[in-house]
Amino acid sequence: MAAHNLLENGLTFIETLKKNKKEIPLDFLPNKLREIKNCLFRFQDGFCLVSCQTKKSKAMLFLSSMHETAEIDTTTGKSVVNFDYAAAKGGVDTVDYMCTSYSS
Repeated sequence: MAAHNLLENGLTFIETLKKNKKEIPLDFLPNKLREIKNCLFRFQDGFCLVSCQTKKSKAMLFLSSMHETAEIDTTTGKSVVNFDYAAAKGGVDTVDYMCTSYSS
């Protein structure tokens, strides 16, 4: 698995996951009965899986090798993993834009 290779080489990552992966526990999938802004965490083998219920039938799934605790911002109800993903995503978008703007 690519995630294990990154971790073995001392690289960390945060990514979003699609909900159709069979490895995702059923309780982490969107559920109309779950409270909005509810976050679930699972830690295993150096990875953190986070499910944040954003709307009644929508959840964001994150996989991170950077986080070891279940931290939630008290003012927004979002997980720290979500904030770190959003902060790094801007850099990825910039690189993607520059790669399409310039050819080699």
